[in-house]
Amino acid sequence: MYFMTSREEGGPMGLTESMACGVPVVSTAVGMAPDLLTGNMTKGLIVNYTAETFADAARRFLDDQDLIETLKSESYNKVQKVDWQHVADAHWEKVYSKLVSR
Repeated sequence: MYFMTSREEGGPMGLTESMACGVPVVSTAVGMAPDLLTGNMTKGLIVNYTAETFADAARRFLDDQDLIETLKSESYNKVQKVDWQHVADAHWEKVYSKLVSR
């Protein structure tokens, strides 16, 4: 389990690395976390910064092995959308290809 306890964050690599490996994430709503922790993964997204809140979120994952199995594929698929090659291809298609004549 990966805990991201920051109050301010940009695009933490630990978040995407954990998701790519199928590791459940418990995170505050900072940086890319609200964008990536959607669907079943919202069980790990917390809005207040107490130890009890982090512990409760961790328990939700630890008490539900089926949820963890679901998250492994869900989180991997979600994080692929922010993979550099996917982002570069999308930018090429939406922006740059229109600027370059072929």
